[in-house]
Amino acid sequence: MKLLVPALQELLEEGVLYHPFSDQSGVVFYHPVSGQTICVSLSLNNVFKSLTELMSITNKTSRESASSLQPLVDSGFISFQSFSTC
Repeated sequence: MKLLVPALQELLEEGVLYHPFSDQSGVVFYHPVSGQTICVSLSLNNVFKSLTELMSITNKTSRESASSLQPLVDSGFISFQSFSTC
């Protein structure tokens, strides 16, 4: 699971922190700039998998309808700029 930490951090906006629940039933995300906290009821592995799948969707409309992590997107926790295609 330690291998996910750097990879997941690359998908998040700079400074965003996260902490998985001890029972692995969810993850809490904290945005230090806004002070907002969001809880996602997915394991850390499933969050990472969902985010990487989300990043592969290039159409914004498809991305919005496909994401179970939409609150993280809407609140600026996730950075799509580092995943734009050249």
